[in-house]
Amino acid sequence: MEQKLMEKDSAKSQQQIDNEMFLARERALADANYYRVLKEAEANRLKLTPEYLELRFIESIANNSKIFFGDKIPNMIMDQRLLKNYLDAVPRKDHSEM
Repeated sequence: MEQKLMEKDSAKSQQQIDNEMFLARERALADANYYRVLKEAEANRLKLTPEYLELRFIESIANNSKIFFGDKIPNMIMDQRLLKNYLDAVPRKDHSEM
Protein backbone atom coordinates (compact mmCIF):
# COMPACT_ATOMS: atom_id res chain seq x y z
CA MET A 1 0.00 0.00 0.00
CA GLU A 2 2.77 2.37 0.92
CA GLN A 3 4.59 1.48 -2.29
CA LYS A 4 1.55 2.46 -4.39
CA LEU A 5 1.37 5.77 -2.54
CA MET A 6 5.06 6.42 -3.29
CA GLU A 7 4.51 5.49 -6.94
CA LYS A 8 1.61 7.95 -7.19
CA ASP A 9 3.67 10.69 -5.55
CA SER A 10 6.52 9.95 -7.93
CA ALA A 11 4.18 10.04 -10.94
CA LYS A 12 2.67 13.29 -9.67
CA SER A 13 6.07 14.94 -9.27
CA GLN A 14 7.15 13.67 -12.70
CA GLN A 15 3.98 15.14 -14.24
CA GLN A 16 4.64 18.45 -12.50
CA ILE A 17 8.20 18.51 -13.88
CA ASP A 18 6.89 17.71 -17.37
CA ASN A 19 4.33 20.52 -17.09
CA GLU A 20 7.00 23.01 -16.00
CA MET A 21 9.25 21.97 -18.90
CA PHE A 22 6.38 22.38 -21.36
CA LEU A 23 5.51 25.79 -19.93
CA ALA A 24 9.14 26.95 -20.13
CA ARG A 25 9.40 25.74 -23.74
CA GLU A 26 6.18 27.53 -24.73
CA ARG A 27 7.33 30.74 -23.04
CA ALA A 28 10.64 30.58 -24.90
CA LEU A 29 8.83 30.09 -28.22
CA ALA A 30 6.45 32.97 -27.48
CA ASP A 31 9.35 35.25 -26.53
CA ALA A 32 11.25 34.32 -29.69
CA ASN A 33 8.18 34.98 -31.82
CA TYR A 34 7.62 38.35 -30.12
CA TYR A 35 11.25 39.36 -30.69
CA ARG A 36 11.05 38.29 -34.36
CA VAL A 37 7.87 40.29 -34.96
CA LEU A 38 9.34 43.30 -33.17
CA LYS A 39 12.52 43.25 -35.27
CA GLU A 40 10.53 42.71 -38.47
CA ALA A 41 8.33 45.72 -37.70
CA GLU A 42 11.39 47.85 -36.98
CA ALA A 43 13.02 46.75 -40.25
CA ASN A 44 9.85 47.57 -42.19
CA ARG A 45 9.68 51.00 -40.57
CA LEU A 46 13.28 51.73 -41.54
CA LYS A 47 12.70 50.45 -45.07
CA LEU A 48 9.72 52.76 -45.65
CA THR A 49 11.59 55.64 -47.29
CA PRO A 50 10.45 57.89 -50.16
CA GLU A 51 12.97 56.18 -52.44
CA TYR A 52 11.58 52.75 -51.57
CA LEU A 53 8.00 53.95 -52.12
CA GLU A 54 9.02 55.34 -55.51
CA LEU A 55 10.63 52.02 -56.42
CA ARG A 56 7.48 50.09 -55.42
CA PHE A 57 5.34 52.54 -57.42
CA ILE A 58 7.46 52.09 -60.54
CA GLU A 59 7.57 48.30 -60.11
CA SER A 60 3.79 48.12 -59.80
CA ILE A 61 3.39 50.14 -62.99
CA ALA A 62 5.96 47.97 -64.78
CA ASN A 63 4.15 44.78 -63.73
CA ASN A 64 0.96 45.93 -65.43
CA SER A 65 0.43 43.53 -68.33
CA LYS A 66 -2.31 45.56 -70.00
CA ILE A 67 -1.45 47.61 -73.06
CA PHE A 68 -3.63 50.58 -73.93
CA PHE A 69 -3.86 52.26 -77.31
CA GLY A 70 -5.44 55.58 -78.09
CA ASP A 71 -5.11 59.34 -78.04
CA LYS A 72 -6.38 59.99 -74.52
CA ILE A 73 -4.24 57.65 -72.45
CA PRO A 74 -3.20 59.17 -69.12
CA ASN A 75 0.48 59.92 -68.87
CA MET A 76 0.75 58.22 -65.52
CA ILE A 77 3.99 56.45 -66.31
CA MET A 78 5.69 59.51 -67.71
CA ASP A 79 4.19 62.02 -65.27
CA GLN A 80 5.85 61.66 -61.88
CA ARG A 81 3.85 64.54 -60.38
CA LEU A 82 1.35 62.02 -59.04
CA LEU A 83 4.10 60.21 -57.18
CA LYS A 84 5.71 63.44 -56.01
CA ASN A 85 2.41 64.66 -54.56
CA TYR A 86 2.02 61.36 -52.74
CA LEU A 87 5.55 61.45 -51.36
CA ASP A 88 5.16 65.06 -50.24
CA ALA A 89 2.09 64.06 -48.24
CA VAL A 90 3.99 61.30 -46.39
CA PRO A 91 5.60 62.64 -43.21
CA ARG A 92 9.35 62.25 -43.40
CA LYS A 93 11.60 61.42 -40.49
CA ASP A 94 15.31 61.96 -40.36
CA HIS A 95 16.86 58.47 -40.28
CA SER A 96 20.02 59.81 -38.64
CA GLU A 97 18.08 60.17 -35.37
CA MET A 98 17.55 56.42 -35.08
